Amino acid sequence: MRNGGTVRVDHAADSNKAVAYAGGRSDTGTWRVEDGRACYEWKIFTSSCGEVRLVGQSLYVKRANGDVAPVTIGR
Repeated sequence: MRNGGTVRVDHAADSNKAVAYAGGRSDTGTWRVEDGRACYEWKIFTSSCGEVRLVGQSLYVKRANGDVAPVTIGR
């Protein structure tokens, strides 16, 4: 997030459902991949698509507003 906070998105292993956590709030929705972009449709948060790129061993997302952010993959 622009204020230095993080956004966590949990993706369901067997469906296109997702849950996002940001700024002490959460939302549910769906996700899809199209043309090198990860797209999210949220119930409360702003829905959008972001370009995803692998640079060496690091993954980045370029948001719709042009910001580039690192992606951390956890389990």
